[in-house]
Amino acid sequence: MSRGEDRLVDVAASTLERFSLAILAGYFAFYFLFSAFGNYTLQSISDKTDAAPSWVAWIPLIQIHAFVRAVGTSYLAMLAWIGGIIGLAIVGAVASGEGPLQGVLALLVMTYALVSVVWFVTLFWRLAVRRGLSGWVGLACFIPLLGLLFYLYIAFHDGFVRPSGIGLAVTAGLGLLAVFGLQNDLEQLQAFLEGDHGAFSQDLPQDQRDQLALLMAQFGESLQAAASGATDTAGRGNGVVDRLLARAAGSVAPGYAEDIAIPDAISCEPGTRLAGARPPDGSAMWCERSHDGTKHGWHLGWYGNGQIQEAGRYVEGRRDGVWTRFWLSGGRKAQVNFERDREHGILVLWDEFGRVEREIRYVDGEPGAL
Repeated sequence: MSRGEDRLVDVAASTLERFSLAILAGYFAFYFLFSAFGNYTLQSISDKTDAAPSWVAWIPLIQIHAFVRAVGTSYLAMLAWIGGIIGLAIVGAVASGEGPLQGVLALLVMTYALVSVVWFVTLFWRLAVRRGLSGWVGLACFIPLLGLLFYLYIAFHDGFVRPSGIGLAVTAGLGLLAVFGLQNDLEQLQAFLEGDHGAFSQDLPQDQRDQLALLMAQFGESLQAAASGATDTAGRGNGVVDRLLARAAGSVAPGYAEDIAIPDAISCEPGTRLAGARPPDGSAMWCERSHDGTKHGWHLGWYGNGQIQEAGRYVEGRRDGVWTRFWLSGGRKAQVNFERDREHGILVLWDEFGRVEREIRYVDGEPGAL
């Protein structure tokens, strides 16, 4: 990879290392809350219909027993429905590609989907009735987005139940197992970012390793293209992504800004026009885009007596390159390099006698140690 891509990988690796614990904690919290919410709702329905012991609603796969009993259907019907899904998957694998089986598969899928919808509508209608509500409440569970509210109403309209302690413990245990799996994935990804590609792909078949290598190559090319010109439709940078790509592209904070020749008169590029006025009619002149007034080119500012006050260049409305400010007496006051309107380099401050007062290193507008 290029230097820019390497730097972006370094940023990703260090970020992953710093926040891995937060990622794992957030993943566990999300898994636990999401699972507990669904399982607790099923437990409430199961308890209030005397379908099964409370803890059954919290155990994966076994919780099907609580649902079957709560809606009043048979295990044979549920097994037939699951078998239909497996059968369609097998037919889909056999009928892959183009051929006469594709039409048969499409017809089977449409028929199965229609039968499934009718069956589940019947089940939820029956569930609502068993919970002492109108069957239309069960039917309303199929309304997009709002259906969840009706499902919750079926479960909790007459109060809440005590969550199963066994169920909560099982859910927490499964959450920890999921976290351990994610931790292993993060460690492999960390090793991959640090250059140990084998640690990330050693368990993959050779064809999948080749696909991974191809994807990483395409990713690198995309980063390189983005780093060389990540701008929006108006030609401006893309916020945080723009800053990250600029840093990845090798935009290391330079040292001291080089002195540049400041023109006595501004010459604007084609497509731009001169705006503003010198003293005594004004205090600054600059180049701007003719069609929208965006500053682009030299900018010069003066004190009221005509002494130069500041000088620098704009690129698409942003300060870019060396900018210098001057004392009224004519000596330099401050000088720093800008990239995309952010200080990027060593800011030097002088007193009126030309002595250096202070130096501050900036990286993407943020001060740091020299």
